[in-house]
Amino acid sequence: MNNGLRSAGSLKSWLALPLVVATVLLAALFSDQAGFRPIDWQNYMLAADRLRAGGSPYQGVEFFAPPWIALLLIPFSLLPIEVSSGIWLLISAAAAYSATLLWTRFGNFPAAPRSRVIFFALTAASPVALYVYVTGQITALAELALIALAVLAASSGRRQILIVTVLASLLVTAKPHIVGFPLGLILLEAVRSRRWRVPAVFGATMAIAAAVSWLMRPDWPAEWLLALQTGEFLGGPGLAAQGYFGLREAGVPGILLWLLAGYSTLYWIRKGLTPTALALAIASGLTLLPYLRVYDHLFLWPAAITAAGLLRAEGRHVFAAVPLAAMLLLPLTDLAMLLPIVIVGMLVTRARLAKELSSS
Repeated sequence: MNNGLRSAGSLKSWLALPLVVATVLLAALFSDQAGFRPIDWQNYMLAADRLRAGGSPYQGVEFFAPPWIALLLIPFSLLPIEVSSGIWLLISAAAAYSATLLWTRFGNFPAAPRSRVIFFALTAASPVALYVYVTGQITALAELALIALAVLAASSGRRQILIVTVLASLLVTAKPHIVGFPLGLILLEAVRSRRWRVPAVFGATMAIAAAVSWLMRPDWPAEWLLALQTGEFLGGPGLAAQGYFGLREAGVPGILLWLLAGYSTLYWIRKGLTPTALALAIASGLTLLPYLRVYDHLFLWPAAITAAGLLRAEGRHVFAAVPLAAMLLLPLTDLAMLLPIVIVGMLVTRARLAKELSSS
């Protein structure tokens, strides 16, 4: 009986393969006909071309990720830009969908399969996801990689897929400034619980990636640092972005933002790497950043889903829609910069860490 089920499952997988191939080809064909060429994706492709030719992926290119990200994108740069753009669009949408799928299973909310499907579609078609698609950003894959590492680090099982850990370790660094705080807690949790495989594989992957990048471009550390120091990622005349205005520019004191990160750290120390702890780390980490674009708010969807789950668990069914509504509406306004504050504020009020600590 079990063998029969396995055979049926294997058959379904093979039958799905032509559908996947057809979808990819249709996406590529559509993009070619429509002339779909996202501006950030063009910069990614230029950086990959430069690195493949032995040049710098940073000089004269709006590319600010580690060089191994450009290295991973080299296969796409071998395709016509319109074709690779369509394939990348499909990959980004699948990553946004998969990230929500993985998070809802990690947090066990919502419990009903039909409700989860609604969440998958909602996040993959939300305004922040659309910003990712139209710019060609790598945000969706970095988000999926962060959640995958969290699940692996929190897993009590000994069997882990090595290739998944390696790939997630590489992709998560595509947005190092965004993942820095939650990724740090993920690795520390794995060390604290003596689950050494994730931090060990992550460290080894980073060392190998840095070495390979050095072999291809020995000057990459200095060039990357210079690219970050010039501040061109903030935008300006002649650049893709037209400037930047964030929380600090609006006059929010930095100490308030650090307090949120401190609260998240205390919550993790007290509770471990729970979905709420990771949601707090993601949201409070985004408030700390001196630079955050609308497409980077895609990382907030797991935190918003968790906030909705906490409110629903308290019987506040109407209020549970508030964090979701904020994710759908605020990115369409000039108040998008407030989105991390709104989400982390809702999480903090629901976590009640002070009460838990005082009663322990």
